[in-house]
Amino acid sequence: MTQRIYFAIIAFIILISIIVNNIRASVGKPASEVTLLNQTSSLSSSDINDPPVLNIAVIASSFANSPNPNPFNLTLIREFYQNSSGGFDVSKYFQEVSYGKTVVNATVYGTYHLSVSSTDPASGCSSLIGMGNAIIQAADSTINFTGINRIVYLVDCDINFGAYASGFECIVATGEGNINVAEAWFNNYSYLVINNHIHELAHDFNNLQHANYYVCLPDSFNPPTFFGPNCISAAYGSSLATLQTNGWFYNSTNNILYIKFS
Repeated sequence: MTQRIYFAIIAFIILISIIVNNIRASVGKPASEVTLLNQTSSLSSSDINDPPVLNIAVIASSFANSPNPNPFNLTLIREFYQNSSGGFDVSKYFQEVSYGKTVVNATVYGTYHLSVSSTDPASGCSSLIGMGNAIIQAADSTINFTGINRIVYLVDCDINFGAYASGFECIVATGEGNINVAEAWFNNYSYLVINNHIHELAHDFNNLQHANYYVCLPDSFNPPTFFGPNCISAAYGSSLATLQTNGWFYNSTNNILYIKFS
């Protein structure tokens, strides 16, 4: 009983201390400063309740020489971006890692059949920009690109193509005029894994780096370099990070290196 009374007294003293400190903090402050504090609080609440929307157009395409005119499973893509069953998807991922400050609004379009071949030097698989322009031109009559700030291109390129991201927003011409948009490209192999979509879209937040780590052998700090001449940067090294190959945790630009000394 004596111990309970002791802890109750300590808790009461702490509570009184907090109240006194708050009173001291507010005494003597001009009314404008108190008002500013209240306004700042309400702005933060508004930002949380009305987060910015990331409007993504996912556009499937095929080339004139594609063996299958519809090479992509659009039902799967819609599950990745618009999961109606309540499971994990791209939208839930970015909403979670941004603490509710980013909402993904994705729409899947296609399949659009291009008149060019996949080997066309200007608009085929060897030219990311050319492919993007050709797909936009083919889709422009049915897609309103106003307000779109991300475009995901599904392209029927060979297995070695992989996936790419622009990393930054750039100016793209559409029927609605020029828009600022970041882009990502997936072939009919890389598009099958949701991690790949999250990985490339994570690049499109002004970040072309990966979640590397440094392996320093036989020791870590041989001068004159900070990490030593034996340190090798292992691309995609952080096994838990989105910006490597299999991870789920997003690494922002200022948290891009996972440093491992072994």
